Amino acid sequence: MLSSVRGRLILLFLGFLLLVTGSVIATEVGLQTTAQDALIINLAGRQRMLLQAMTRHALEIEKHPHEQLHRDSLAEAASAFETTLQALTDGGPAPYTSDRIVTLPSARDPQVRNRLGVVKQRWAVFKSEMNTVLEASEGDPALSEAVAAMERQSLPLVATMDQAVRAFEQVATAKVRRLRVMQAIFLIGAVFLVLLGYGISSRTIIYPLQHLQQVAHRIGGGDLEKPVPSFGPDEVGALAQSLETMRQQLYT
Repeated sequence: MLSSVRGRLILLFLGFLLLVTGSVIATEVGLQTTAQDALIINLAGRQRMLLQAMTRHALEIEKHPHEQLHRDSLAEAASAFETTLQALTDGGPAPYTSDRIVTLPSARDPQVRNRLGVVKQRWAVFKSEMNTVLEASEGDPALSEAVAAMERQSLPLVATMDQAVRAFEQVATAKVRRLRVMQAIFLIGAVFLVLLGYGISSRTIIYPLQHLQQVAHRIGGGDLEKPVPSFGPDEVGALAQSLETMRQQLYT
């Protein structure tokens, strides 16, 4: 195949086609990954709001211990937080909206898993105090103590969750950076193939045809002394050989 002009051009075309296909696939996968990372970061950021909501509900329970609404809201926020934390760490379903559940992949980055591990440890302590709030009855002195403990533990837990969010963002940024590097490599490869195709076309098609055109004009003008140069075994070489055969026949 490489011995013919057609074969070389076909190989260049196939190489360019594979390069474009690879670029499209890599970009599509990168876009899907970016969308998934954005969803994960959004859910991780929502954890902060859930923690703040739990502390707020606990304070309302302390003020109005007889109202069941705040207890239900606290339990609902805690369930959403814990389910999401588990999904962020080990993968699985997580509530996204009131009527939508999303499935998350497990966290693979060591730094992310380390941050989430710290969040889990602090959440266990926070949850213990929260359960005391949920179970305490009106007038129980343990209620105020548990609410105060939740307030103290809330800020460190929120700060740790923020660190986990930043770790997720760093992973997402690294993926975008890798995608840009891949796109740059594909672009360089495409430019290389274009230049290679131009070089091959110039060397094996354009220059030989221009030279053979001059030879044909010379033969047409009656100059039959100089032989037609050979240009190899490809199609252009066959054309040169035909001109040489014609020159020899005319010369004799």
